[in-house]
Amino acid sequence: MYKIVFALIFLASCGGGNVSVSGEHAHDGDAVVKSAGTKWKLDDPTRQHIAAIEKILGADHSPALAADLRKETDQLLKDCRMKGPDHDALHAWLEPFLQDLKRLESDQGDAHTLHSLQNRVSDFHQQFE
Repeated sequence: MYKIVFALIFLASCGGGNVSVSGEHAHDGDAVVKSAGTKWKLDDPTRQHIAAIEKILGADHSPALAADLRKETDQLLKDCRMKGPDHDALHAWLEPFLQDLKRLESDQGDAHTLHSLQNRVSDFHQQFE
């Protein structure tokens, strides 16, 4: 429970949320939308954490899957140094990922939740570079 509270506090403290409309992006509800054909920029630490999350999701799914994903996701949040609209877009992507991770932690054998996490990471690459 404390990890979820930590993640939510961290998300709020990172300054995400209020993105104004400009030529490149707009805030659309809770999602940050990039103009067609462009992707949000990532810093190297974030890119490395996402690669590690992908590796965990692509490996044989052991009983430690949820714990391994939680550890890597917590480290991603801890190492977050991005700023501006790219940062806001990352955290908009992270919110549903964290919700799915929480569901996976509560029901280790739920294939639907695991599939949802895998799809979110796949979608990540369509939005970020």
